[in-house]
Amino acid sequence: MTSFKKIFETDDLYEECASCNEGILASEAFKENGEYYHADCVQMHKCIQCGSWIENGKACPEDGEVE
Repeated sequence: MTSFKKIFETDDLYEECASCNEGILASEAFKENGEYYHADCVQMHKCIQCGSWIENGKACPEDGEVE
């Protein structure tokens, strides 16, 4: 039987968004100059195909897709 704590443990770290000061998982954050941001706070998103961060509404430089 798995303990309750073990189910919810994660190796991912929480960081503080430099824009809104709320917590965010480091693996989900946009990182720039050592600071972490929510994608919405900096108007960015991660490309589904290649994982590159791009400005909202712009084509991905890797695959040319607009999301």
